[in-house]
Amino acid sequence: MMPIINLFQTMKSDSPAILLLVSEDFIAEGRLILKRLISLRFNLYFRLYVACKSSLCLDSTSLCQIEIPNVCSTWAKELIYCLDRIEEEYVIYLLDDFYLLDDNTPSYLLNTLLKAISYNPDLIRFKNSFSERTRIQYLEDQISRETALHKYSMSLVFPCFKVKFLQSIVHDDDSPWKFERSASQRFLFSSSIFIYITEQGFSSVNLVVKGRLLRTSVAKIKSDDRLSYLFSNNKSFMPFLVEVFYHLKLFLSRRLYLPHAYK
Repeated sequence: MMPIINLFQTMKSDSPAILLLVSEDFIAEGRLILKRLISLRFNLYFRLYVACKSSLCLDSTSLCQIEIPNVCSTWAKELIYCLDRIEEEYVIYLLDDFYLLDDNTPSYLLNTLLKAISYNPDLIRFKNSFSERTRIQYLEDQISRETALHKYSMSLVFPCFKVKFLQSIVHDDDSPWKFERSASQRFLFSSSIFIYITEQGFSSVNLVVKGRLLRTSVAKIKSDDRLSYLFSNNKSFMPFLVEVFYHLKLFLSRRLYLPHAYK
């Protein structure tokens, strides 16, 4: 069932949608992320599609809920099922374990995305702590075009895809990790338009790494939601020293490798 309420009729027809695709192992995270989106008022600026095989027990008329059938046996089939039901031309894909921080402003994000969409891109990406591009061509204030294919061009950390482009490059047997590694070989970069927004967007923290909770990320969850999230979650915390090493490795990777990781 996908209820569409009158609020959406007042939105610009070219506004991108947001898709939160929640796996059955991340129900607690899915509820938390969705509650966060609503508290930050994203539902007033974007149509929110929430998809899962299980009910998230959400009582909100401002959501489009997609019930994924069990015959969708892979992440990719679930994604394809959702894309077939999205009405908008562009969609922002949200991972179900990335928690948005306070400095996200949906009105700014929407206005900047609408500027980027005017270039008819296949993919739009904001600068954030998980993605930085150095080979870009200036188009206008905040808006640049990527001039080379980045090794992680298909990263699923807050991309805004043209729906038809995403449908053309996802394969039925893809997992998120296989898609990120392989999808960049399924299109011709010289015939594609990738827009890079040079201002910070979608500030977030990753809650779960390799099935373990990160203490530093959980500490940034709003106190009202943190206890209920932990109570409903059966994941354990990453060992302290392992987490310290993870953050050190991530810091060095972001500084020394990722900005220059071009094919």
